[in-house]
Amino acid sequence: MKYLHIYKADGTYEKREAPTKPTLKQMQELVGGYIESVRVEHEEHMRTMVVNEEGFLMGLGFNLNASQIAHRQLVGDVFILEGYRL
Repeated sequence: MKYLHIYKADGTYEKREAPTKPTLKQMQELVGGYIESVRVEHEEHMRTMVVNEEGFLMGLGFNLNASQIAHRQLVGDVFILEGYRL
């Protein structure tokens, strides 16, 4: 199976089946703007995390869960692609 692991800045988490790779527009909608990819270790696998490229400039809220996974400070909603790469 292929999934999106969505980590929201409010601390909520959602695992969503993704039978097809999300389009650029869908990825931008999930993070609320331009996207940036970050390679992370997630569930013992190297995966792509997609974040809002301008999140700090936009003043988005701190995302504790995503920051812990990426080992760097991240803001806004993010998601991890399981089964797909950018």
